[in-house]
Amino acid sequence: MLLISKVQEVLDDFLGLIHRYVLELIILMFVALFVFWSCGFFANALYDCKFDLQSCWGGFSAIGGAGVLAAIKYCTDSWKNSPDGVPPGHKIIQSLDCDGDNKVSIGEVAATVAEKIGIKK
Repeated sequence: MLLISKVQEVLDDFLGLIHRYVLELIILMFVALFVFWSCGFFANALYDCKFDLQSCWGGFSAIGGAGVLAAIKYCTDSWKNSPDGVPPGHKIIQSLDCDGDNKVSIGEVAATVAEKIGIKK
């Protein structure tokens, strides 16, 4: 059990780090792709290599697609539209959380819904 909690803690720290620096990571991916494309372009021109430069443009469209837009929207919502230290949707989580552990299980949702519609245990 101790190993599972330690793995969960490390995973939470890692995902928190990604969440904090998601915009910087996206910019870094664009810069890295541009550097790779530039190296391939000049290698094709100067050394008669046969690098497929179109694949880099596919990478740009993949990075710049809906996933990046969704990440930017999530970051904007969580950083700008909610108080510091409070995750988005915190009021909903509080209203569904029966045991006060700030986590909502399916049983807690079912109990809350049953209570709202008047079904007794």
